[in-house]
This record gives sequence, C-alpha cells and structure tokens, in this order.
Amino acid sequence: DTEQAVRKVSLLYLDELAGRREQVVENNLKDTIKNLQTAVDLMEPEDLSDKEHMEAYQKRMKQLYTLERFAFVDTEGTIYSSSGLEHNIDEYRFDYQTLAKPEISIQNPDSPEKKVVIAIPVQIPFEGKTLSVCFMQIEMQEMLAGVSMTTENQEATFCNLYTKDGIALSNTVLGGLAVEDNLLEALQIAEFEKGYSYDQIYKDFQNGEKGEASFTYNGIRETLSYVPVAGTDWLLTYLIRESVISDQISGISAGTIMRSIMQSVLTVAVLLAMFGFIIHQSRKNAKLRLEQETAEAENRARSEEMEQRFALQEKLLEEERRRTQQSNMITALSADYWSVYYLDLDKDTGICYRAHADIDGGFAVGDRFSYLESVTAYANAYVVERYREEFLRFIQPEAIREGLKNNKVLSYTYMVSRHGRESYESVRFAGIYRPDEQEDIRINNVGVGFVNADAETRKSMAQNQALSDALEAAEQANKAKTAFLSSMSHEIRTPMNAIIGLDNIAMNDAETPEKTKGYLAKIGDSAEHLLNLINDILDMSRIESGRMTLKNEEFSFSKMLEAINIMFSGQCQEKGLDYQCHIDGEVDRFYIGDNMKLRQVLINILGNAVKFTPVGGSVSLEVARKAQYDGKSVFSFRIADTGIGMSKEFIPHIFDTFAQEDTSATSKYGSSGLGLAITKNIVEMMNGNIEVESEKGKGTVFTVTVTLADSARKPDEEEPGEIHPDEMVV
Repeated sequence: DTEQAVRKVSLLYLDELAGRREQVVENNLKDTIKNLQTAVDLMEPEDLSDKEHMEAYQKRMKQLYTLERFAFVDTEGTIYSSSGLEHNIDEYRFDYQTLAKPEISIQNPDSPEKKVVIAIPVQIPFEGKTLSVCFMQIEMQEMLAGVSMTTENQEATFCNLYTKDGIALSNTVLGGLAVEDNLLEALQIAEFEKGYSYDQIYKDFQNGEKGEASFTYNGIRETLSYVPVAGTDWLLTYLIRESVISDQISGISAGTIMRSIMQSVLTVAVLLAMFGFIIHQSRKNAKLRLEQETAEAENRARSEEMEQRFALQEKLLEEERRRTQQSNMITALSADYWSVYYLDLDKDTGICYRAHADIDGGFAVGDRFSYLESVTAYANAYVVERYREEFLRFIQPEAIREGLKNNKVLSYTYMVSRHGRESYESVRFAGIYRPDEQEDIRINNVGVGFVNADAETRKSMAQNQALSDALEAAEQANKAKTAFLSSMSHEIRTPMNAIIGLDNIAMNDAETPEKTKGYLAKIGDSAEHLLNLINDILDMSRIESGRMTLKNEEFSFSKMLEAINIMFSGQCQEKGLDYQCHIDGEVDRFYIGDNMKLRQVLINILGNAVKFTPVGGSVSLEVARKAQYDGKSVFSFRIADTGIGMSKEFIPHIFDTFAQEDTSATSKYGSSGLGLAITKNIVEMMNGNIEVESEKGKGTVFTVTVTLADSARKPDEEEPGEIHPDEMVV
C-alpha cells in the first residue's frame, strides 16, 4: 500500500514539475529564435555591399548574443561565416533547400560537447546569390543557462533533456545511475511495473508524446515522467527514485505497522499529508524559481538591449568619422581636377564627387547619372570635332578596362571649346580596388577626373616643335656635310690617282737615283693611305645617304679566297706573322652575291688583324658553310689574331664611326676609324651578322655570317686553272 501511495504522489508531483520546467525550456528557445530574427533585422544595406562588411556584421552579432557561430547559407549550399566561405553544409541537420520555419537541431549529439543549432528561413540577395537560411550555433550549457537541471530533494528527483533517440543533452542518464550514454538503451534492461513497457516509452519518444513509466533499474524503483519540448524533437524528463522515498517512509513507519492497521492508515494519511506538503512546497519553489528566472531573463534582455544600442551608436559614430575622413581625402586629392566622378562600368552609372565649375548646368556633388549617355552628350557639346571620335572611343568601358590592365592611370588629352575659347583638357581613369582584391581582376569600378591641361599641353607642343625644328636643321646640316665630303673626296681622288700614277712611273724609270726612289716610295705609301681614307669617306657617305647598293651576280668563291690569301699571306710574311686559311667542309665553286662588298669586308677585318698584331704573332681565316636551305647557303668567316686586343668596355663601341680605344694608335698604325663601321653596315645590308670577342693583350676574334644564293653552274663548267677551295690550305 505504501508503494502504491508513493507512486500516485510521485506521478502527481512529476507531472507538475515536468510541465513547469518544459515551459521554461520552451520560453528559452523562443527567446533565442527571437534574438536570431532580431539579428537578421539589424542588417543594414551596407552590410550586404561585399564580403568584408558581411563578415564584420556577423562578428558583431556573435559578440552581441554570445554565439559560437552566426552564419548564412545560400541556395547552392555555400556557408557564409564570419571567417569566410565554407562548404561543409552536410555536417548540419537542417535542409537549406526546404526550410520553411524555425528549426532546432543538435550538432555533435554523440559528443560530450554538444551544440544547439537554430536555423530560420530568410530571403536575402547577396553578390548575385540568394541567402536562404540564417543559423546560429551555441553551446548546450549556454542554451540551458537559467534552466535548472540540478538534483533536488537529496538525490530523490532528477531533471534532464533527451532527444527522441534517447541521447542525453545534459550528459547524465537516469540521474547518473545508468552506465549507458542513452536513456532508451538503459531502459532496455529495466524491469517495468505492470501497465508500463519499454515499447510504449520508445513509441512516445519517437512520436514526441507525453507519458510516464515506473520500473526497477539495478534494484532501484524509479518513476519517470516525460513531456515533449515544443518546437524541437526533445523530451524533458523528471525522475523520482521511489526506493529512496519508500525507504525513508518505511524507516518511519516500520514499528507502527506491526501494532495496528489504524496506525498504518494514520501513517498513510501522514504520508499523504507529507507529500501534499512537498507538492505544495515544490509548486511554491517552482513558482519562485520561475519568477526568478523570468526576472533574470528580463534583466538580461534589458542589458543586451542597452549593449546593442551602445554598439549601434558606436557604429554610427565610426561610420560618420570614416565618411568625413574619406570626404576630406577626396577633396584634397581632387584639388587639381576640374571635376571628379565615381563610375560603375557594369551598371553604366556614375556619382559626382566634385562638380565642374566651368560647365553651365552640370552635375552637382552627389548627383547620380548615366555614364555613357552623359559623357557622349558632353563630347558632342564641348569636344572639338577633330578629337571627338577618338575621345568617344577612349571612354568606352571595354577600352578603359583594356587600358587599365597595363597602366595604373589611363589618360587622354583633347581640345574643348567653351565660352568661345579653345583649350586643352585631359580625362584620366584609375581603377578602384578593395584592400582584399588583386589588381589583375576584371575592373568594374573606376574613378575619373577632368583636368585643365591647356598650359602644359601648349608648352609641350612648343618644346616638341623646337625639337622638331632642331632635328630638321641637324639633318639638313648632316646632309650638307655628307654632300660636301662626297664632293671633296671625288675632287681629291682624281689628282691623287694622278700622283700615284706619276709616282709609279718615276719609280720604274731606270734613270731615277736610288735615293730619289726612296723618297718616291714614301710618297707612294702616303698617297695610298690618303686614297684609302678618301675611299672610306666615300663609302660612309654612300651608306649615310642610302646610295650604297649591293650587286647580285655570280662570282667565283674560290678566286675571291685566292686573291685574299695571296694578298695577306704576302703581308704576313713581310711582317713576320704566321698566316693560316682553312675551309671547313664542302663548299661550291660559284655563288651569287656581291663579290666586291664581301671581299671588302674580309679585307678590312684581315687588314686590321695584320695591322694590330706584333711580329711573331698569328692571323687565321676559317671559312665554313653552316647551313643550306631554299637555294641559299649560310657562310661563317672567322678571323682570329693574337694582336693587342681590346678591353671589354670598348667592345660595344667598336663599330662606331671614328671610334678608337687608344688615340695613339692613329699615329702608330695609321687607322682612320671608319673601316669597321663600314664593314658592319655592309654586313647588315647583306642580311648578315658580325660578332667580336677580344681580350686586352691576347687577341681578337671576328665572326662574320652572311647568306649567298647558290649558283646553278656545274663543277664541270669551271674555268681553266680553277682552284678548289676545299683543297686550299695556306
């Protein structure tokens, strides 16, 4: 009878407590959902301007509501958190595609560190996407703050929250008595009293229905009452250990039960009264606790509201300071401009930041306008016609994007006509980037300024005209010099040839004394040197005036080499030098090209090699055909000597006219400084190349590469006494 009485009172007591505690949990969840909706309502248009503002807004909301996580999900499942984009939507239980009302779920249900996830549906456009879900994530302990889950009545009653699958949200099962982590698993080994069963509890949990059950677990009789928590798949349970209460009651009534039935009835009455008092006291305590929790919640809400107001006030002040600073900076930077505008090329819109003072009826500061329409109208009204077409092509969005790919600032200067006066004006475009953007992305936003460039442009034009006039005068002077040198050289060469001819006649006259022949020999050498100098001047004159031409005729390659070898083998022998000529590989007898110009190139280089190589040195000529294609042959002529050489600093200037590293060489070796300049020009006219390597005191190597056309002349058609170049070695 005692057990039955205890059970009836326990069920009445548990039903009352469970209902009150479930109401507290439900109110707590509703407040949290309301806070989430309030956080969404606090979003300003600026917070949606880009990812940077969005993330800053999320961080403020997390701090304001003490959240572990505050994020959005778009229709493609991408998560927008305060730390960037995430793609782990599968870790959350809500369905972002079908969510139509607030939904509460548990993150990490099998872990001691459980988290509550509350998601609500939204429809927010952001950067071309639609944000369909907003959710917050908080610790379970933070969620249950203010909801008492502590043990009451000296380990006799226990309150807990479970999911419909039996997972304990407060990490204790059956008041800590069960070793299992799951209530439904623990109840599988319990012994149920008549009228109760495990199947009924399992069914109630799965369907979220209210119920109770009495059972024995590990030898302890217990009564469990459970009610669903609205808006979730949770159930709040209250547990009373009947064994503890029955033992207490049995200790009190053990002596009297044996004496009389009346005393038993009296004991039951006392027990009923005692339980009535307990129920009354519990209701009173629950009411006081609920009032306390309500007061604390109101105080917390008022405190949060004040913090929110302070945060919003600080945000507004900071934005105002930033706008003022930006405005001052723009004013300072645009002081040199007539007008300044901000453009959105994709939307074809603009905003005026500095008004054009020289245009009647122009845009005022802050005015918004259509970009292309307004600038086209400006061009038609003010830009001079000869500049207008190019101006309109320059200001096209794609032309601006293309130009800013390779330039920080894009500028175009043109002429305008205003108030009856023509002046020059420049328009300048510069890309606008956010701090987190790279400069190689597609440009959309640009700043544009119009600046008065009249004085600067006219000054530049005057300078350019002066330079052009000076250049023309220099060219005319150079032409006059060239004509003078050419004319004088022709005039000098005629008597010089007569001098050389008469000198030869006198030298060969048998009656001329030997002493006189010595004088005549010196006269002949000087005349030859002067004639060579005149010929060099004439060649440079032809090159500078463009009158030097190349012949394209068949010639004997072997005879050309024979003549060169005869000339320089004799010179080297007279000076005491070793001369070598080698032909590498096979070459034909005849080729088509300018025989005289090629011979002049080789004679100039070999002549310098002999001239600047001291006694006992060596000079070599190596000839090789490097390639043959399309009826043409590429030849390489390598002239090497062991002469005085050149420094590395002088080599880049070796082909300049009148260039000499050592001016004393002019008197010592008799050099004019024109030979290599003429040689390089002739080689380049033959579509060839000339390279030089040299080291001071060790010698010099010239490599000349030219292309000659192949001749159709057969080997059996060669002239009598023809020399075979591939058999020639000097």
